[in-house]
Amino acid sequence: KALPLIKSLVYEPLLDENAIKTMLDGEKSNRDAEAKNTDGMGRILLDYARYGKQSEYLSRIPLKELNKITANDILGIYHKTENYKTTWHFVGNIPEANIKTQIETVFPADKGVKNIPYLDKLTLPILKNKVYLVNDKKAVQGQVYFFLNGANYSGLTNELVNAQAFN
Repeated sequence: KALPLIKSLVYEPLLDENAIKTMLDGEKSNRDAEAKNTDGMGRILLDYARYGKQSEYLSRIPLKELNKITANDILGIYHKTENYKTTWHFVGNIPEANIKTQIETVFPADKGVKNIPYLDKLTLPILKNKVYLVNDKKAVQGQVYFFLNGANYSGLTNELVNAQAFN
């Protein structure tokens, strides 16, 4: 009984412009707080020190662009995910073959499915000692981060958990 409801949620999502506006306003508030908060600036600087131009803070949508996003824009991006490979997890006492048949009647297997591998952002190699500072005269506490050169995620499954947990 749940599968048709899940299909409806996946393929026919309903987006509310007001909810999207609230979400975007929240993102703008978060960014404003980051800029005013020493901890937030420290995290931004940490990300830049680790990843350089691959920093998520440099690649995220600029504030001016956030103001232009509509529910239809988000819906278009969402629909692109419909072709991604899906993994189903089921816990119960129904035989696997029966579950597979039920899922495939509602969600037909598509041969054009995209399998997107997990890619670790490459940490910049440390070639010489560097110190990054956030100049905030109001700060009452500092943040100190130390980095050592180490191996990047190799793509091996046994390293995936650590790669996802610590990046």
